[in-house]
Amino acid sequence: MVSFTNLMKQDLQAIYERREVVKNISLWVIHGGDKISDKIGEIVSTAKTRAYLQFATLIPKDVEDLRSPLKAARERGVSVKILSFVNPRFVDQKSLSLLSDEAEVGVIQEPNEESPKPYNVCAVDGRDTVLTYLWNLETPNEPGSRIAFRLTDEEFAGVMDRYFEYYWLKARRI
Repeated sequence: MVSFTNLMKQDLQAIYERREVVKNISLWVIHGGDKISDKIGEIVSTAKTRAYLQFATLIPKDVEDLRSPLKAARERGVSVKILSFVNPRFVDQKSLSLLSDEAEVGVIQEPNEESPKPYNVCAVDGRDTVLTYLWNLETPNEPGSRIAFRLTDEEFAGVMDRYFEYYWLKARRI
């Protein structure tokens, strides 16, 4: 794990060091649960080869919004994989099971309540990424408790893909 963390740090540092001139990176800030779900559905609908979704928080409303775009992506031949760091306080198990109808799903059990990673990631084809951060760990289901950033940057998306693939190998499939 330490060597993987060091590799990720080196990747991100290399991206930072190469940015002598600010690149034209597309960045959107997205507020509100419905808008975040819409944006994730939008980028999943553009996937051609792969869509990776990592959930540290998952509520039933998110599942309702995701099922249709995930199913459509699978029908187009896109590899759709979902990874969840399972913590019963933040991830609804029934919802995760429902998503297994639309995608391959893997889980990593969180050792304790203090270990959640308070963000979700959706990365598509190594080019588009939506990072959703949880503002309020006390009320993760409230619409105002999340904010998301959509980035279109191949270097960053590549790092996120590698991060996902590392944990995917360690996950238990459901």
